[in-house]
Amino acid sequence: MIFWQRYWLLHKRLFTQRIFRVLLYYFYYGLALILIFLFTLMEYSIPVAAQNPVSIVTPLKTTSQATAKSPNIQTQCQINAYVMRLNDFNFTQGSFFIDTWLYANCNKPNALSFQSIYFPSAKNYKITYTSTAQVGEETYVIGNLQGNFEQSWDLRNYPFDRHELQLFFEPSENLDVNTLIYKSDMKSSKIHPDINLEDGWKITNFNVTSESSHYISNFGDPRIKANEFYFPKLMVSFDIERVSYMSFIKLTVGVYIAFAICLLCIFFDISQSDLFAASLSILVGCLFAIFVNLQVAESILGEVEGVSLVDEIHIATMLFILFVASLQTFFHRLYKGEKNKKLIRIERLGLGLILLTYIGMNIIFISYAFLAG
Repeated sequence: MIFWQRYWLLHKRLFTQRIFRVLLYYFYYGLALILIFLFTLMEYSIPVAAQNPVSIVTPLKTTSQATAKSPNIQTQCQINAYVMRLNDFNFTQGSFFIDTWLYANCNKPNALSFQSIYFPSAKNYKITYTSTAQVGEETYVIGNLQGNFEQSWDLRNYPFDRHELQLFFEPSENLDVNTLIYKSDMKSSKIHPDINLEDGWKITNFNVTSESSHYISNFGDPRIKANEFYFPKLMVSFDIERVSYMSFIKLTVGVYIAFAICLLCIFFDISQSDLFAASLSILVGCLFAIFVNLQVAESILGEVEGVSLVDEIHIATMLFILFVASLQTFFHRLYKGEKNKKLIRIERLGLGLILLTYIGMNIIFISYAFLAG
């Protein structure tokens, strides 16, 4: 109770000082502009995705519909995937590595070869093993695929980010959905129990789906009468979630250490010119260290369109240092080499408000990233 009485008395005394009211006005005005700017970048930043051929999912025609349009029986291949490895997540190059076995049961002999299919999103890949077996009138095909595939990593909410990785393929020949259909065999599609998965991640969902890709050309093929083409497509997708935050701690620990050093400057007696100069030197050194740390973070995570959580923490800390340096310079000019108890109280309260605001901003930024994922 005595604490609150003293607090309220100090509060009334400070607000009778015109300089304190002016200081608070400019402080909250500037803080409001900064928060509006940061949240605008968070909400309206546009991530740039990898440019792949336009893919439109269309209803696949049934066998009876296909037969009605074509005298030949439609080729159907039921395909499943068994994933052995999913790692080498490269944020700067925009890719991931996958090692998976592909199995297909087709209703015609020699209906499919994994060595002749097309992977639109592949950076590099190889089919290390293939096998074909004739089972009556049907064909059973096996292939092992290993390669790096394009991925647009959205790291704005790192380290609470979640992503969908996609591997898809189409026939390399002009075979539309009336001639050939890929069917997903999700029942036989599995992830190996001892999968070699990227450290710090877990797979939350795995799916194999059959779709079709829409191309707005017939590629000059005289056999295609229409001006557009629908390729059958099989999609293998993974939902992944980061479960380790150690890399985030390594990237931000330097920032928070610099912040802790800046707190020491708050207790300097800046009415003395030598201590004021020492305080500014420390603040400038911390500002430079945080800027360098931000460049290191960008080299590891790659350039993020918009403002990421890591960017927000660095920017907020640099603004904190700027506010502290500005406030100390302002009060150093007021002291004029002499101590003033009233000014000291106002200075301490102003620095305390900046500190609480900085902590509050960090809590808001981290909470938002955690919820958005």
